[in-house]
Amino acid sequence: MAEKVGLFGQMLWGQWAERSAINRNAASLETVEGRVADLRDTIEKQNDEIVRLRAMIVGLAEVVKGVAPFDSADLERAVKDAYLQLVPPPAVTSTDPYRGTPASLPEDSPVAQELLAQAQKLHYSKQFKEAKAVYEQIVAQHGATKQAATAKTQLANLRSV
Repeated sequence: MAEKVGLFGQMLWGQWAERSAINRNAASLETVEGRVADLRDTIEKQNDEIVRLRAMIVGLAEVVKGVAPFDSADLERAVKDAYLQLVPPPAVTSTDPYRGTPASLPEDSPVAQELLAQAQKLHYSKQFKEAKAVYEQIVAQHGATKQAATAKTQLANLRSV
């Protein structure tokens, strides 16, 4: 059954409405296409700049090598040091699931282990001031160990005490 669509219906739901929507969105599509083209141009310029920088570095290395011979290992070490100065290492994200301490800390110190055991014994026996003092000692003397990280966490827990 064919329906007769009037002029008003044609404008709202028919081909005219579709053309109107297409025309309205055409301008935004052109804007997006322009932005994509600008982004491509920027990427190409950056790629060219990277290639030029690489060529400059290789050229400098060849000139320096010709003037004063050096060991490749020395060059690699110097490049690695310079890279680490420019780009800091990423933050440690993996943690011990039981305590929340970073997994990449140095090996445990036996002295720090004993102090931590002593502090935890005091803590769990509700001698908070004494435990706090031992935790602070661990942090001060063994700051780069897992025990110190645990002690810092426990000190944060004991702040209100």
